Formats: sequence, C-alpha cells, structure tokens
Amino acid sequence: MRRYFIFDTGVTLKNPEYSKHDIEFKQYFWSLGRYNKVREGDKFIYRKPSKVSFNKQFYFFGSGTVGRIKKIGLDDYGKDNVICDIVDPIKFTELLFQKDETLLNYKWKWKTRNEEKGWGQFFNNYGMNEIPKEDYDFLLNIGSNFKTEPDHEEENKELIKSHINFIYQNHEVEDRYSKVKTRGYEQKVFSEYIRIIYDNRCCVTGLSTRSLLQGCHISSYGKDKKNRGNLKNGLCMSLIIHKCFDEGLITIDQDYKIVLSPKIIDPELLNYLSRFKGVKINLPVMKEYYPDKKLLLKHMSEVFKV
Repeated sequence: MRRYFIFDTGVTLKNPEYSKHDIEFKQYFWSLGRYNKVREGDKFIYRKPSKVSFNKQFYFFGSGTVGRIKKIGLDDYGKDNVICDIVDPIKFTELLFQKDETLLNYKWKWKTRNEEKGWGQFFNNYGMNEIPKEDYDFLLNIGSNFKTEPDHEEENKELIKSHINFIYQNHEVEDRYSKVKTRGYEQKVFSEYIRIIYDNRCCVTGLSTRSLLQGCHISSYGKDKKNRGNLKNGLCMSLIIHKCFDEGLITIDQDYKIVLSPKIIDPELLNYLSRFKGVKINLPVMKEYYPDKKLLLKHMSEVFKV
C-alpha cells in the first residue's frame, strides 16, 4: 500500500560525509534507526524548514516518488543509514509558504494545528512526516499547477536542472541548450530565490503581490556570466520598478538608497518615482544576502542615465 510523506531538506547534517548524499530532486538521505516507515514507491512533498530558509519561513517546493533504497553505512547507534533515488520529481511552480492564507486556512487531515501555537510542534523534528493522501493532494495541486501543454514535462525537467545547478554549483551559470529556452528557466529559478530572500516584497515599493514581483539581476545575466547565480546580485522588484532599473531610470547608491535619473521625461512616471527618492530599500531578511555594493556601483556607472 502506497504511503505519503513530507520530507524536510536543506538541514546541515552533523556528519559531512552524509550531507553530500542529500541532493534535492535526485536522492534523499535518512537513518532507519530514527525513521523506518518509508518504502519504495511512496510519494512525498519537499519542505524547506524555516531554519534553513532564506526568509526564515518554511515552504513547500516540490514532490517526488521514492525510488530504489540502498544502505550507505551505519549511524552512531549502529543502525543503517540509507539513501533513495528520487523518481518522477516535480518542481513546484507555486511555492507555498507558512504565512500564506491558503495554508493557514487549510484543515489538515493529518493532525489539528493549534492556531495559538502557530506551527510549533506541528512537524516532526526529525524532518520526515507521514501524511494522508488528502493532505498530499492539497499541497501537490497548489504547488504543481499542472499544465496541459505537450512540453510541460520538458519544462519541468529544465526547472529541476536549473534548481540543482543553482543550489549545488557556484555563481557562474553556463549557457545550456534544449528543446525549450533554458535561459528562461535559469532566470526563473534565480528569480524565485531572490523573491524568497526579500520575503516576497518589492525592495523599493514594498508591494507583495507575487504575480507582480520579479527577481532581477543588478549586473545583467547576459553580460556577467560569473554572477548569474550570485544571490547578492539580485533585487526583488515589482514589474515597473524592475523595468525602470534596467532602463537606468533609477539606481541604488552605496547607502542602499534610491537615486532617480535626471533623464526621466514622463511627468507621471517622475511623480510616481519621486516618492521613493532617497528612500532606503527594503533589504533581505538575512544580512549575508544584502546586495553587493560593487555590483550596485557598476550599475550606477554603466547603466544609470545621468
């Protein structure tokens, strides 16, 4: 009988020899001494716990099927450590965060959530939770946003490749070629993580409607291959602000404050942007992802219209 689970990922393991085996969308690691319910053919949803999330919120971001399980040694108590291959992985196109109303209002079949405690003690601290099929279907249907187009499978494969490249390789992203435009998927994954880093808020306006937000590069994707995947080369911006930034109509100074170009000729646009002049941007939740000041200076000198 098939079972359904939530698998946590991204938590650093104490033994680095084992952490290398936990590769999102490829394979998953656990100890049978601590959890021994999973079997080949079971389905799961990926969860990124808040302690390893860029915005300190947990979120659900993908799914898969448990493939071949094999032993890779013993844990500190003499129990088997194992890894499984991930079969039929799906990269969610809609991430589901712990503060989302859809998730907060959902009545779990698995257990009752105490609203006063929030999410405290809701998930197993070990990071593997068995859930009923109804809860699995709820998360899958929201996150996967299934399409009917014939190239959906190819698009999903490219999103997964881009995700793996982004997480497990350095900042430099090489051009790739496929049946679909891979550059768009590399940028989509980058944009997704930039939005998370900025807690899904435009760094200039504070707008939080996700469909109107994009993760943009400070130093352009096309010209700066070294920094294509560099999270310090990203800003979360609403559509019009992103366009103004790319056109050099606004820039950000070394104090993270907005500077307006004197070349703005549209009075309505100038009126709109003037409210942000000299205002400090909303910075990422985590300081280590603050925008690189050298890249901001490069934008000011090479893109900004003076």
